[in-house]
Amino acid sequence: MKALTEKQKTILDYIQQERSQNGIIPSYRKIMRAMGYASVSTVAAHMAALHKKGHLEPQKTPDSTITYLPLIGHFTDGKPLEISASLETQIPIHLPETTHSCYALRVRGDELISDAILDGDILIIEARSEIETGEVALTQTEYGLILRKIDFQGPHLRLSRIRDPGSGQVVPQDEVTIQAVILQVLRQLTL
Repeated sequence: MKALTEKQKTILDYIQQERSQNGIIPSYRKIMRAMGYASVSTVAAHMAALHKKGHLEPQKTPDSTITYLPLIGHFTDGKPLEISASLETQIPIHLPETTHSCYALRVRGDELISDAILDGDILIIEARSEIETGEVALTQTEYGLILRKIDFQGPHLRLSRIRDPGSGQVVPQDEVTIQAVILQVLRQLTL
C-alpha cells in the first residue's frame, strides 16, 4: 500500500469510524459534509486515490438493494400536491439506507425548466424535515409548495433555484416548513 496524504488519511479514518459504527461506508455527500468540502467531486478524487493506493476495496452493490417506490401523485411548483390513490406505478431504484419513508412524484408543468427539471420527470423523495445546507427540498411557504435549494443563514433560510444558488428569497425559518428532501430526479427518454 502506498502512503497517504494528510487529507486522505483523515478521510480514511472517518470512513473506518463510520464503517465500525454503522457497518457501511458513508456516502460521498456525507463525507463531503463531515470534511467541510464544498463539492462531492473533491471527495470522489480522494476516494479514487484511496482505491488506487489499496486502502479501500470497491463497494459492490447487490441487486437486492433495489427498492420499489410508489408513485403517489404529481408535483407542480407553487401548487398543492396532487395525491392520486389510482396510481399503481412502482419506480425501481437503488436507494441509500434511510429510516425515513421514500416515494416518487411526477413533475407537472414547466415551472422548473430553469432548474433542468422537465414536465414528466420523476422526483425521488425522502420524507424528512431535518436538512442540511445545500440540500434541495419540497418546502411549504405562503406561496405554496415549492422545490428549492436550502441554505441556512442564521435564523433565516435562503430558498434559491437549484441552478442559481445566489437567487431566491431569504425568509425566517419559522415561516417555512420543510416537507421532504429530493434524493434524485429521473427522466424517461423516448426515442
